[in-house]
Order: sequence, then C-alpha cells, then structure tokens
Amino acid sequence: QRLPDGQPLQFDPNSIFAISESLGVLNTQKNNLTDASVFAPLQYLERLDLSMNMITQFEQVGALFEEGACMNLSVLEVKGNPVDKQHKFRDYLILMSPTLQVLNGREITDTERQFLVNREAAKARRRAR
Repeated sequence: QRLPDGQPLQFDPNSIFAISESLGVLNTQKNNLTDASVFAPLQYLERLDLSMNMITQFEQVGALFEEGACMNLSVLEVKGNPVDKQHKFRDYLILMSPTLQVLNGREITDTERQFLVNREAAKARRRAR
C-alpha cells in the first residue's frame, strides 16, 4: 500500500483481533506508526519489528506488556523511533516484560534483568523509609 508522506499505516482492530491467536511475527518497519498499543491483542506474537517509525512515548510501547497483551513477545526492535533515545528506555522495557529476550538486536541476559529488578527493589525500599 502506498501512503502519502508522513501518513501512518492504519491497522483495523477487528483484523488484529482475528489474527490475535495465530500471528507470531510482524514487521511494521518504516510505516510512520505513532503507537504500538494497537498490537497488544496479539497474544501469540513472538517477534515484533517497529523500527524506524514515529513512536515517541514509553507508554505507547509499554502497552504491549500489560496484563494479557503480547504474552509471548521475545524479540522487539524499536530502533529509529524517538522513544528509543529516551533515558532508561531499555531498562523500562526489560522490567515490563519477563518474556523479552532480545531488544534492538541485543540479548537481554539474566544478569542484566536481575540487576534491574534488584535496583528497583532497592529504590522502593529507600522510598518506603
């Protein structure tokens, strides 16, 4: 589909729902997308490429990891989006999703995940004092 410059590709919610229990891989690279939450119903999605879009906020990607959303997502690419340049973005996504194993082509190690969990727990303890 040819879209006018700057116009984002639209995904029909009914179509997303219809494929929500079967789609495993989705490449949405270079489609001027501004929000990833439309893909949250894709429960069996394992790989999602959102590279080179126009996603600007943590919450627009974080919706993929809410209760019941993208429960099997293990590989996520968000390079080339404004949100990817935000401070602690990688940390935020690692903490949001226990299933994520690769983010922007870099493996998420158990050590990295545990470090972030421990750091957040320490912060919570300090706030509670």
